[in-house]
Amino acid sequence: LLLAPAVGLYVLAVDPRIWRRPRLVVGCVVALLGTMALVFLELPLRAGPFRAALVYGRPETWDGFWYVVLAEQFRGSLVAPFTDIPAKIAALVDRTVAGFGPLAVLLPIGLVATIQIRPRYALLSGVSLAITVFFAASYVNADIGRYYLVPAFIAWTWLAMLAAAIASAVRIGDARVDGGGSDRPGTETTGRASVLRPTTWVAVALAIVLLIPTGLAIGGRWTRVDRSHDRAAALWLDRALDAMAPDAVVVSWWSYSTPLWYAQHVEGRRPDITIIDDRTRLDQDLG
Repeated sequence: LLLAPAVGLYVLAVDPRIWRRPRLVVGCVVALLGTMALVFLELPLRAGPFRAALVYGRPETWDGFWYVVLAEQFRGSLVAPFTDIPAKIAALVDRTVAGFGPLAVLLPIGLVATIQIRPRYALLSGVSLAITVFFAASYVNADIGRYYLVPAFIAWTWLAMLAAAIASAVRIGDARVDGGGSDRPGTETTGRASVLRPTTWVAVALAIVLLIPTGLAIGGRWTRVDRSHDRAAALWLDRALDAMAPDAVVVSWWSYSTPLWYAQHVEGRRPDITIIDDRTRLDQDLG
């Protein structure tokens, strides 16, 4: 949903006359609605005739179906999006500097270069980034940091566009000096040998410069994000299941219920215990 406005504007920018092709537009709408219907049809089926071991909400009913589809549980998580704008901008700047280091100052210039080189892509990427960071700054539920992955990727493409603009400027300047150019960009032909032109060297040098900050920080970042040896959840689960008496009733909440459900429904462990979660408490009318 966050990316839909940007995609729509991009399509209109690429093909402004698309609205004059009603069959195509209707076909796209039908394909969209049909795909959504097939995806969400799983909800009433797995809550009804093909009942799953664990069902969220009551999607087999009309009200319960829309409760899940429209994410009613999370209504109110978008808090005051149009207030405290300066603080949100400052937090975004801090996040950008932390992620890009010295390259952060080049991002606005990269956007300008993208607008000049690929204006339609600038529209797609710029609107996508703006809407996503605007939403993430005011959304107070879940691990919101992952929402910034797409903006971070977009920012890297802007830096690449800036490097391309610089390399292109060198090529134009070089062509003005020698009064012409070769058949293939980036090379000049002398007899049978091809010699790399300055444009190519500039492009390679800029690529290296862009990657140096990431290369220098990769060791520390790898250590921070590597969870391949983190078995804390598995160890907790083993100890918790061993400690629970036969036919025990466990009153839990989401962060602990999910590994317990996984052990019970996926691994087939401890089918004798009953897990009462703050969600299933509502779905099973437990008060």
